[in-house]
Amino acid sequence: MVGFLNNAHQQGERIAIESEAGSISYAELEEQSRAVAAALVANHVHANDTVAILAARNTQLIVSLLGVLRAGAAFTVLDSTYPIERLQTQLELVGPKLIINGLAEAPDALLDGLSEFADLVPFESLINTPKSEGFSERHNPESIAYVAFTSGSTGVPKAIQSDFVPLSHFVHWYSQRYQFDHTDRFTMLSGLGHDPLLRDIFTPLSVGASICIPSTDWLLNPKGFLEWLDAQTVSVAHLTPSMGQVMLSAVQEDEERQLDHLRLLVFGGDRFKKDVVSGFRQLTPKAQLVNAYGATETPQIMALYEVPAIGETAPAAEAENLPAVMPVGKAAPGVELIVADELGQSLPPGFVGEIQIRTPYLSRGYLHDDDTSRFYVNALTDGQSPTDAQPDRIYRTGDKGRYREDGTVEFLGRLDDQIKIRGFRVEPAEVERQIAMAPEVSQAAVILSTDPRGDDCLVAYLVCDGGTDVSDSLRMSLRKTLPEYMVQGLQHL
Repeated sequence: MVGFLNNAHQQGERIAIESEAGSISYAELEEQSRAVAAALVANHVHANDTVAILAARNTQLIVSLLGVLRAGAAFTVLDSTYPIERLQTQLELVGPKLIINGLAEAPDALLDGLSEFADLVPFESLINTPKSEGFSERHNPESIAYVAFTSGSTGVPKAIQSDFVPLSHFVHWYSQRYQFDHTDRFTMLSGLGHDPLLRDIFTPLSVGASICIPSTDWLLNPKGFLEWLDAQTVSVAHLTPSMGQVMLSAVQEDEERQLDHLRLLVFGGDRFKKDVVSGFRQLTPKAQLVNAYGATETPQIMALYEVPAIGETAPAAEAENLPAVMPVGKAAPGVELIVADELGQSLPPGFVGEIQIRTPYLSRGYLHDDDTSRFYVNALTDGQSPTDAQPDRIYRTGDKGRYREDGTVEFLGRLDDQIKIRGFRVEPAEVERQIAMAPEVSQAAVILSTDPRGDDCLVAYLVCDGGTDVSDSLRMSLRKTLPEYMVQGLQHL
């Protein structure tokens, strides 16, 4: 936040955001977010309150998010493409003070369904209220900054709360490692309701760079998306491997295209395979390719693996003889990756165990959930961190892995049924619960499987009354309660 404010005051004329609606400078972003913050304070929003933001992929989301933080409150982002019932579940868990409507247009049914939980305040009314010249910043890095959601093993989404300290630590380290500056141009591609969105926003804002927001049309059109990346001269992008595969499929129709402006491509959220690496070496010959590892609970990136580039000091054979799936890599500063056995003891290279993350920069944990099976205090230090004020804690990821001889960590799957669908975490129990609620279904079981391409997917086995085929009607029903990526992930329903 400090970096953004400094850039706004010192380089206010620079472009902060570019989208199909136009561009906005750092000075304008600061002015509008200050207006939102002042309006929220006038609406009796206080520290420890949560403000929900009904969002689309637009400038209003970034302005609202900054405004909430500057008012000293916490935010949670409601992805407007999600089903109403899921958004209502999130609101019920969070209990927001109010909801900012950041949509230019929204269905009445959606607004009516959300207004049951808190007052809906149009974004335009916040930035057009008289601006308080006497407004003072209320942002506190150590207070709760946001609540993010992920799929839950109990059948309902899990809410994870975090302060700003982990994000601030990450952005500082990340920006220094890759020497980001005001000349860089970043994409904002991550899911709106997930914490990588904060990486896509705060990393560029901290260094005075530009955020490039693609239109929904570009995201649905791989070839058009490639053209957009080229036209926007994007230099830094974060992708899921599945998104990368879609991009590469479009390249087959345009084999001459190369994205020479891209200097850093970071992949995360799922397994980063060798074939995707090979494709992007051709498409983005000047880009450093990186595999990133982290979770909403950590939050942000906790480890990196930088893919060797052909022609570097590393032997060409090392660059060519890559593993089928890229390793997790090595831990970030202030982080320790531990591969542990069932007793929590660290294992030597080659032995398979659970990947655990030790760092003082973890999220606060689950909201309204005292589950200690995932987070625990480091018994060796009694929770005391020698270098930081934050407690020394460990997060159990539930991922299987092992140390390689070079010290990097290799991901080998899950210890439970959790999977990734296009980079999104999915707990089969959540899908199973929704299927079982259908009146025509008497029994349901959802299990992990693989599709013909070798990717993880969900398979649902159903016992239906009368033995009828309910595939189409059930899919329509599930789309009322589950995000589209969960429904699309179902196979042979």
